[in-house]
Amino acid sequence: MALTPADAVVLAVIQGITEWLPISSSGHLAIAYRMLSLRPSLLFTLVLHTGTLLAVVITYKKDLLDILRAVPRALRSLARGRLPPGEEGDARMAVLLVLGTIPGALVGLLLKGNAEESYSQPFFLGIFFIATGVFLLFSMPGVFRRMANRTVDAPSSLGIGIAQAAAVFPGISRSGWTITTGILSGIRPEEAARFSLLLSVPMMAGAMLYEAATTPLSSVPPLSLIIGFLISFAVGYASIQLLLKTVRRGGLHLFAPYCMALGLLVWLFL
Repeated sequence: MALTPADAVVLAVIQGITEWLPISSSGHLAIAYRMLSLRPSLLFTLVLHTGTLLAVVITYKKDLLDILRAVPRALRSLARGRLPPGEEGDARMAVLLVLGTIPGALVGLLLKGNAEESYSQPFFLGIFFIATGVFLLFSMPGVFRRMANRTVDAPSSLGIGIAQAAAVFPGISRSGWTITTGILSGIRPEEAARFSLLLSVPMMAGAMLYEAATTPLSSVPPLSLIIGFLISFAVGYASIQLLLKTVRRGGLHLFAPYCMALGLLVWLFL
């Protein structure tokens, strides 16, 4: 079946809501494509991701510009064999984002085929949703969390990057795993969420460019592409604000029952 404008609306809303909330956009899109009896379109998926990526770029445009301007200072510090000092926050953040991106890039290249195969395997999709739900419980305030008084450093950025790498599999929530990993590292929840969202920019942009360059793009009606982009951007921007509000209130773990229930439903009905 061809992807109609109505399908584009449904898929774009799903992408916008689930990209930044800790419930796995890739897992939800895998379910949606299956229920709509559609073959996944790489071109349309890239357009949806462009919309949600633009949402985070708009949200953190000043931070991203400051980080880009600080890259020369970061390179000078690295040439001296050290991280930029704490007072050079933007330069330090530039280095930490690169460190955090490395694990995801390596895992994405090595396990790309396995990840794509799991999209058509409901058993594994269900396992990954349940795993996300269980992991989110570790973000629960006062139960598993350490004292949240640290900022992101080199070891924690690598740890968060490893958590991001797990999200190559559908059902593993990138935001859920990275933010929870940051919280477990003793990083303040708001700072963990900020770093997670900033880290998504190089990771998503790199993955999208790689896919576009190495995979044939199917034809999609232009109207569906426009609808998908605009809706995924608008809904994605709103979901970022909801995520940040949820993290500030210590409620990330509240998405755990939904993920676990969805995993069970996938087993029962798909």
